[in-house]
Amino acid sequence: MFPRYFRWIAAFGILAALAMMVITGLQVFSGMASAGDLIRPIIGVVAFGWMFTQSTKA
Repeated sequence: MFPRYFRWIAAFGILAALAMMVITGLQVFSGMASAGDLIRPIIGVVAFGWMFTQSTKA
């Protein structure tokens, strides 16, 4: 579905979303953010992961 070079963009997006999830998780753990704030990074990881799998097709 996506061009092969898109794998690198999707991989960077996955890493960025994982970093955001860790930072938000620490904020939730310390009480500075609500648990609902973890939804956005999780959706990002799933979306970029799906794009990564789709970009491996010719």
